[in-house]
Amino acid sequence: MKNAVSIFCLSLLSFCGLKAVAQGTVAGCLVAGAQRVYIVDGGGSVYDPRYFTDLSANYCSWTPSTGTTCNICSTALNGGGNCPGHNYQAQGVEGVFTMLPCPIDRSILPLILSILAFGVFAIRTGNFLAV
Repeated sequence: MKNAVSIFCLSLLSFCGLKAVAQGTVAGCLVAGAQRVYIVDGGGSVYDPRYFTDLSANYCSWTPSTGTTCNICSTALNGGGNCPGHNYQAQGVEGVFTMLPCPIDRSILPLILSILAFGVFAIRTGNFLAV
């Protein structure tokens, strides 16, 4: 029974508490509504579209950051770090961004299911009062 309690507690931690531990911080250009930060600046706040950081699993957004305006080139930057023809695909905000974990709402269903499973197990073994 003590093993079941330990497993239950660990599952609760994995659903709720451990998501905030491994946050990532990235410097670059964030485009509104995008789930990525472009990280290679050719100079003059122009970013290469091939190099970016996506949100990690269990993260829902980036923290808002205020800064200067930046542009994402439509093609790879040329050797001088410029965007050929000044052809930009998007405009964003340059700064340092941190990943924000998803709200607990996404963990409610697994949390309820784990509580129900624990309750059924405890009742079937008859030791639910002797923890």
